[in-house]
Amino acid sequence: GAIELAYSSGCRTFIFGDAVGFSAVAALRAIYHRADAPECRLNMLLPCRKRVEKLDDSDEDMDEYLLGSADEVEYVCEEYVESCVRDHRRRLVDSADMLIGYVPDESDKDWQTLRAATDEGKSVSNLFELRPGKTEKTE
Repeated sequence: GAIELAYSSGCRTFIFGDAVGFSAVAALRAIYHRADAPECRLNMLLPCRKRVEKLDDSDEDMDEYLLGSADEVEYVCEEYVESCVRDHRRRLVDSADMLIGYVPDESDKDWQTLRAATDEGKSVSNLFELRPGKTEKTE
């Protein structure tokens, strides 16, 4: 998987920007990998301590598990403010040598983060582009 590939390329600290969706799945994979590679670190860099949206019960359970499993948890803002998400994405790009995402198209909110990393010459893997059965877009 992507975590193991990044690890074999020298990455030892994995920073996750959320505790739901693709980030949660990737964080779970890093936790699993850490069992065989104890020097692997899991850090959570989250937009704000107080979430704007209410998590459903399963997301709350996952959030609690990931935060409890993390070696470090950092919040960009204590409470949600308008600049919080932008500053969070900027910190993710600044903190990483490599970014791994699953972004279906340019309208996805995470596209901007991968684009910013690409523009800065960072290594970027969009796993959506590697999915089985992918067809090339025709113009």
